[in-house]
Amino acid sequence: MLSFLRRERLPFTFVRSEPYFLEILPPDTSKGAALRLLRKHLSIPSSRVVAVGDNPNDKEMLEAAGFGVAVGNAHRELKKVAGFCSVCHDQHAVAEVVNWIEQNVAHMITGESKDEIRISGNKAGPRNEDSDRSL
Repeated sequence: MLSFLRRERLPFTFVRSEPYFLEILPPDTSKGAALRLLRKHLSIPSSRVVAVGDNPNDKEMLEAAGFGVAVGNAHRELKKVAGFCSVCHDQHAVAEVVNWIEQNVAHMITGESKDEIRISGNKAGPRNEDSDRSL
């Protein structure tokens, strides 16, 4: 069906979020376009934006963010464009990303030394070095 719709050159954007979901959107509409618009409106550079996704419809959003994270059980195509991979979505992937940011990135934003940052009363721990693409 998707090939038929594309062949007809209809003025829509087609995205699959799951094999059984076909999303039909207005032209040039995507999560990435929305994120770029929001960044522009709030004057936030992409280097200060994190996006987390799991399916192909998240691809442009991860590309628009300065730090794109695919959850562990994400579609393989999304993992190719993500800068990092997290745990699976049902293992609290977003919480892992937020914790990683608090422990490893906050000092870059605040200008404080990493040794001065405390998370919940504990000093921020080291980055997980198990993989160059893992958090």
